[in-house]
Amino acid sequence: MDAIIRNYIDTADKPRSFEQIKAIGRMIERHVSNLAAASFMAIAMSANAASPKVPEGNERNLCAAVLVLEAAGEGRLGMELVWQVVWQRASSDRWRSTPYGVCRQPLQFSCLNGLTDGQAIAKAQRSSMWRHALGITSAPPVYNSKVNAKGCDHYHATYIRTPDWAKGEKPRLTYKKHIFYKLED
Repeated sequence: MDAIIRNYIDTADKPRSFEQIKAIGRMIERHVSNLAAASFMAIAMSANAASPKVPEGNERNLCAAVLVLEAAGEGRLGMELVWQVVWQRASSDRWRSTPYGVCRQPLQFSCLNGLTDGQAIAKAQRSSMWRHALGITSAPPVYNSKVNAKGCDHYHATYIRTPDWAKGEKPRLTYKKHIFYKLED
């Protein structure tokens, strides 16, 4: 099979525009078979369906506020790890389908308890890490090759009593003052 077509099939799970998917599907169909093209299209469309949209405006500001209020003391990498968890949840059928929706889901991020969006944003904007958080939330997560929470959908601080949901679960990563878990399959 042609190396270019093999590459498209091997990377079918990468998000692409609908037009790109259709064009690649037509090319595979011409060169290989209808079955290979249909397989590629199914995988590619499901990859796009599972990918949340990057938040904008005040929704992005609230997501950035969550990163600051939850993990600013752990630096940029600590905030990136929290963003990975938010993104993982937004990619799952169990949680709300947008990063903002995940952040605003009741009782999920203690930093938001009792705060309006505006209050949380104003509090976070006073942090020197605010600009970093805005940068992080401007795109899907970047996964560091050595330290990442890819696939993790839960975390908690090391200084609190272990939550009931974490009892008996194996941590995937401990980074500074947070422990990360993958509870969903």
